[in-house]
Amino acid sequence: MSGLQERDLPPVPLAAVEITAELASRTPRARDAAAEAAALITIFQALAEPVATAYRAIVDAALRLCRGGSAGISLVDHQGGEARVYWPALAGAVAEQLRGTVPVECIPCSAALANDSAVLLRDPARHFTVLAGLEPAIAEALVSPLRVDGVPIGTLWIMAHDPAHRFDAEDARLLESLATAAAAVFRQGRAERAHAEALAAQRTLDAIMEHLPEGLTIADAPDVTIRRVSRYGQE
Repeated sequence: MSGLQERDLPPVPLAAVEITAELASRTPRARDAAAEAAALITIFQALAEPVATAYRAIVDAALRLCRGGSAGISLVDHQGGEARVYWPALAGAVAEQLRGTVPVECIPCSAALANDSAVLLRDPARHFTVLAGLEPAIAEALVSPLRVDGVPIGTLWIMAHDPAHRFDAEDARLLESLATAAAAVFRQGRAERAHAEALAAQRTLDAIMEHLPEGLTIADAPDVTIRRVSRYGQE
């Protein structure tokens, strides 16, 4: 069951929860190059697996490297004339609570997409009220946009549920690096879908050319190079 539900209280302005500027003033922890390298190797190996597996490897890496309580990938779907977000990969405390789709403006994804840069939010449910039903509550959310060919198409995010936990600039750097990997997986998935659609179209054409009761010739313009002749057309 989804944990997304509206809060009765009116939302506060976005500026009341966005604290991205604090990343510059918080002392960042030391970079753990070994842990980062191990995570990137795991992600690289996952690229040979189905796209869902690669997405999950990235989300797991974000959860581990950024020491968060929940993490996920949000992708924007524009079908039906409305921009809605779905989650191809989730991990952590709220993973089982996010289902279906939601308008992009209702969740922190929209802030990162609007800025085209990482944003840090404190108690984001005060503005994005559909998050109020998630348990445990979100203390902080760090959200980084995914870009494909320069266009933001979604986000990679990490949440802290412990009010004492504070994300820092090192977390932002890691998340942006992992977002680049997620964008590469998106490209891979798009190419695989295009290839599958081309194969399906070819199989459909093969069936038509095999069983069409009349002769049919398919040729390329403008030189009329013959590409295919149906079985009955060859007889």
